[in-house]
Amino acid sequence: MKFDLQIDVITSYYLKKIALKYGFTIAEELTFVDYRDPITNEAIFSSVPAPHTGAILAYKYMSTSNTEKS
Repeated sequence: MKFDLQIDVITSYYLKKIALKYGFTIAEELTFVDYRDPITNEAIFSSVPAPHTGAILAYKYMSTSNTEKS
């Protein structure tokens, strides 16, 4: 089975560095301290230790026939 696009959700600082090294593009980034529960407005991820301070949505085209659309 062949895949043209890989999409990852990454919550580790170290995995983010690896993904960028291997050519992934960050589509969206969320800092944990900025996230608030929509019902209680509580900052539920405020105690996550550094350096793992956020989550990213990253993607990479796996086939050279696909080009990134800007």
